[in-house]
Amino acid sequence: MTAELKEIYSLDVECPLENFVPEQHDFFELTVRAMIGPVGEAGSESFQIQVCTPKWLQARCDGGEIICGRHTLIVSEFNFAQIRAYLEALFRRCSGSNWSEISQKLSRYGLWEFEDYRAAP
Repeated sequence: MTAELKEIYSLDVECPLENFVPEQHDFFELTVRAMIGPVGEAGSESFQIQVCTPKWLQARCDGGEIICGRHTLIVSEFNFAQIRAYLEALFRRCSGSNWSEISQKLSRYGLWEFEDYRAAP
């Protein structure tokens, strides 16, 4: 069983990501939501990924912030096609004997909507 990127969007912008143009091509940050599910099957789960540029990171660090790099994709500029292709290839490499195994691997790259979820006893 392998994973497939079924949809990608951001709540940070008002247009589809393929139409998004940041004010500065090399200085931005936004959170994208990747909807991922098993190849050839209906359904998907949400994984959030922060996409930003080195200049954005540097500005935050220069301002005294400490930034944890988990679930972060660092790009030189916003290029939707390139970002989507990268994520598609990355997620396709996540395979396992079941969805639970795959989702654990995917959660290394994006904040999984069920990360740390525990069913009530």
